[in-house]
Amino acid sequence: MRNFSRNRRNGFSLIETLVAIAVLVMGILGPLTLAQMSLRSFPQVRDRITALYLAQDGLEAVKNVVASALIADPNSGFLDFNSKGCQSMANGCYVDTTTSDGLDLSDFGPCTGNNPKIKYNTVSGEYNYSSGVDTKFSRCIFINPGNLNVSGANGEEALIRVRVEWPSRFVGTESVEFSSYLTDWFRF
Repeated sequence: MRNFSRNRRNGFSLIETLVAIAVLVMGILGPLTLAQMSLRSFPQVRDRITALYLAQDGLEAVKNVVASALIADPNSGFLDFNSKGCQSMANGCYVDTTTSDGLDLSDFGPCTGNNPKIKYNTVSGEYNYSSGVDTKFSRCIFINPGNLNVSGANGEEALIRVRVEWPSRFVGTESVEFSSYLTDWFRF
């Protein structure tokens, strides 16, 4: 004989259904919130990466100009960056790295307190100071001659610092800075 119980439950109660729905919603909302936060922080990451590339570009420009001058005249020593304001630790200088005739000291200009904004040329995809749309970035180069006294360097070295600044909606002004030592490698 079969025993039938009248208290036997078939299905879920309303509370069990609501708990299951809440767990499911939380499982879906977690990744969606994470995706929203990452999309919101994308502009800051994009700006920082752009600033890093612009700082590296400025540092490489100074290295290129110094190396080209040393190759052209090994006895010249370092260039007179002071004439362009680069050795002023208050203001520094800027350089347009997109010149078609090759970089030289004439491509540098003084920052003089109010750094010019870097422009973005939408046609060529280059950052420069002459054509395109103003960006939020400004770059300043500081050259500090020093005396490392390494293997007979005799004062023919300099600390190069490149700082890129831009306004940020959360922090105020953000900046990145690269630095490197250059030596007069012809004299070694």
